[in-house]
Amino acid sequence: MQRLKETIYPEMLFLFPNLSGSDLATFGFTYHLGAAYILAYLKKEGIYASQFIHNGSIDLYALTDKVLMQHPESLGFTCYDTNYYLLKLISQLLKNKEPSVPIIVGGPTATFSSELIMQDNPAIDICVRGEGEHTVYELIKRLRMKQSISDIKGITYRSGEEIVQTPDRPLITGMKKNELGLDALPSPYLNGIFLKNNKDFNILTSRGCVFKCTYCNFSPLSRWTIRYHSIERVISELKIIEKVYQDQNIEVENRVVSIEDDTFSFNIKRAKQICHRIIEEKIQLHLCAQTRPDRVDKELLELMHKAGFHQTGLGLESASPKILRIIKK
Repeated sequence: MQRLKETIYPEMLFLFPNLSGSDLATFGFTYHLGAAYILAYLKKEGIYASQFIHNGSIDLYALTDKVLMQHPESLGFTCYDTNYYLLKLISQLLKNKEPSVPIIVGGPTATFSSELIMQDNPAIDICVRGEGEHTVYELIKRLRMKQSISDIKGITYRSGEEIVQTPDRPLITGMKKNELGLDALPSPYLNGIFLKNNKDFNILTSRGCVFKCTYCNFSPLSRWTIRYHSIERVISELKIIEKVYQDQNIEVENRVVSIEDDTFSFNIKRAKQICHRIIEEKIQLHLCAQTRPDRVDKELLELMHKAGFHQTGLGLESASPKILRIIKK
């Protein structure tokens, strides 16, 4: 791929094929919060990377041309079971046009099925398993210098005809008051990563879940732990999002922010503290979250309502105690 020296090109271009319907005509490339965290970390380390955004219908061949016109050093896909086959098609088209550009896949499916998807799709060069901030940073440095990646933890890669899996990478931690703190990672919002042309805002106040429901992969993804952002960090991000909405003159009922925690109120006391701060700061947002019926009480629900929560998902799964026991709910 010919790259103009005077132009700054991304070391990695992140792609999230987001299926919003049941057929290929309704997909788009949107922001992804996990990729935004990686982008913020790379920015802190002085590495330029970006997220590919495209909405509306486009021929897949024209789409691959549009991606490659950005001259990325590598391509990074976020993969779920729901978008895997679309990702497979697009990655194969990209690899056919630019075989020298490494294609790297992360996300839940890449974490738990890395060897399967690499056996199924020869276009994929590397899978990043688990949290990607540190792993992607190390990969970019090694690929740039054409150095071996064999000792990078948390990846599955090709070595000739062989698929090699390195040991898992430890979870990212920042020890703080006996909690595994996430504030060690830079914020996508406080670093301006997640704001440009974005209309769907979501945040994390924590990562992980301790429960062992058999149907869910998010608990093993976090190795059955929960790590928290500080309440100050959460409030700072909400204030930035609120200002973006205010600058666009968007009414409060349309200022939607989804809290993507696996269980927002696992720590009921902390959830109440967040709600109190939102109320005290007079933050005007339309908030959504997910939790469990056994991790709420009347006081919390009332506080959530006052704080602007208009939608709360409660995972009931089944009304049968027998089924609940079987699925370890």
